[in-house]
Amino acid sequence: MTDSVVKQEIEKLIDTRVKLDSAFKRGYGYIIVDYSTALKDNMSARYLLTPAIQELDEDSMLPPFYTFVNKKLVLIYDSGLKKYINLHYNRTSRKKILGLIAKSIDPEQKRQSKEIINDFIEAKKRQGMPATKKIKNSDLTLIYWGFTTSIYISNTGEYLINYNINP
Repeated sequence: MTDSVVKQEIEKLIDTRVKLDSAFKRGYGYIIVDYSTALKDNMSARYLLTPAIQELDEDSMLPPFYTFVNKKLVLIYDSGLKKYINLHYNRTSRKKILGLIAKSIDPEQKRQSKEIINDFIEAKKRQGMPATKKIKNSDLTLIYWGFTTSIYISNTGEYLINYNINP
């Protein structure tokens, strides 16, 4: 990460989650950074920082970039980049990023996700709907840990930081 303000906010978010969540304290979870440019209202860029605990199981969900901040995996997405470049992981790099993400998932959370998927399949069967389709984690709502941080950068280079708490 080259932007020191963004890096500092990632560090704060990690520190907050470590204090509030035992799984994060034990080293599980990761941070998603969603970067956008060309915004309205004299804003040139936005970073949305979100702590996450969900496995990713589709190539379209894999980030074009990743790094580590305070030993925590940070997945970096650039919404503008997708418009111009279709990035693909080769077999080795795909295996590496999926391995890094898998190490960030709490085994208890993984077990709970499987239970949710099984409950979803059973509910479909009870409703008489076909449930033979393999259910992927991406079919479920991504589970986020309560806090997000939005960092806006104005055209003049000023930062506006907004902290959001989601129940």
